Amino acid sequence: MMKSCFAIGLALCWAHASAQSSTFNLGTEGWVSFQSSSTVTWSPTFGNPNGHIVLADSNDGWAYFKAPASFQAPAPYGGVFMFDLRHTSSNGLPNVYKVRVGLAGNGLSIINEASLPSANWQTFSFSLLETSGWRVFSNFNQNYSVGAPTVSQAQLQSILSNLTGVYVAADYNDSTTPPQDVTYLDNARIVPSGIITLGDYIGNVAAHQIQMSLTSVSGTTTYLSTSVALTPSGSYSFIVPNTVPAGTYTLSADGSPFLKRKQNIGVPIGGGPVAVDFYLPNGDCDNSGEVDAADIDIVIAGFGLVVGSPGYSLSVDVDGSEEVDAADIDIVIANFGAVDN
Repeated sequence: MMKSCFAIGLALCWAHASAQSSTFNLGTEGWVSFQSSSTVTWSPTFGNPNGHIVLADSNDGWAYFKAPASFQAPAPYGGVFMFDLRHTSSNGLPNVYKVRVGLAGNGLSIINEASLPSANWQTFSFSLLETSGWRVFSNFNQNYSVGAPTVSQAQLQSILSNLTGVYVAADYNDSTTPPQDVTYLDNARIVPSGIITLGDYIGNVAAHQIQMSLTSVSGTTTYLSTSVALTPSGSYSFIVPNTVPAGTYTLSADGSPFLKRKQNIGVPIGGGPVAVDFYLPNGDCDNSGEVDAADIDIVIAGFGLVVGSPGYSLSVDVDGSEEVDAADIDIVIANFGAVDN
């Protein structure tokens, strides 16, 4: 994986996968059709931008673009599979199926869906987390259903560690007569996420929700603020919408009992996933933005509380040991005087 920054002097901020990436500027780059008798073709112009690939559906059942072997390298759990896609029909048939993707590995097949495609280029992003809608199916010709079992964390990590197929559907109406069901694909990539390290924390990192905010450098304008889940390893998924203009912004991470930290990042044209790492100091139990005497008082008042006790919370059990004890007091004292930045 390579990480690169938008502007000199900014924090390491944007990621792209060198192996798991196709821009289609020079050709099809090894992408082929799957479950379709039609062939993937390449156009050097009118992509998003420049080159892109095209598949005109001509079969019953689900047709797909299939990624080349380079996409079968181990993919980052908590990362993002994303691409640009649009769809047209020569006789104006409406789109009735949502944009869907499939992953195969270790004998498992999983499918996820987003929203309906349109005739205009749109960026679609699928988080590689078990909580983001992935479901297990016996094959890729089945319709997506919320009745299908949700993939487990262990299953998803098993698939990502041994990918044997990466698929993007190319079938969004019921026509089988080209060119009445034509899908265009560009800028397909699997990218890693950032890592948030929770200072002095020994508990379940995934138990914490972190508030991520993208603002102007001055802090006067907020472009996106959302709560993100952490994986057990601390990775997270934060995607800047393509409506945010290219430029320099401030990204912050915050969540009690941890202090807020922020970094300036460069956002490229079209937005995309962020790969910024944060270290969040511990001890701000009341989320006041400073570790002070009030935080010490909170931990002392909760001394002896364990998981399930009235009044117990992760904001008091700052080390996540499931008991408020001397170690929690020591952490707050050690970070006394630290403030948000």
